[in-house]
Amino acid sequence: MNKARASKPLSNVMSTRLLVCAPEDEADNVWRLMQKRSFAACPVVSKGRLIGIITQKNLLDSGAISPAFEAKKGRFKSPPKIQSVMKTPVVSLKPANTVKDAAELMLKRNIGRVPIVDEKGGFVGIVDREDIVKALID
Repeated sequence: MNKARASKPLSNVMSTRLLVCAPEDEADNVWRLMQKRSFAACPVVSKGRLIGIITQKNLLDSGAISPAFEAKKGRFKSPPKIQSVMKTPVVSLKPANTVKDAAELMLKRNIGRVPIVDEKGGFVGIVDREDIVKALID
């Protein structure tokens, strides 16, 4: 790993134009938005603070949504809320952490993305595998 590239702060490589959801959002609405935007995960934010994360896999595993190929008759009468299926606590890093820190954390935890929070826990960005690879080869 190139030391100069690996030592870049996450603030230089994180995505800041983000899709977020709230704990009270309906799971099927978040699923559709994630599909439309081609996002595999969505941070759950309340009052600007990161409180959880929801992935497509979480939604499918929980039974909270029905993939498009499933019949509508199996749908919930009242769709579940994100708070009932989101994952907590969230593994996160700070903007000053490095690309190397994020890569090591992703490998250790077998995760595809890491939310970035400021010193007060405010959600400020996200870094995914693609961001790490680009940072290491640019």
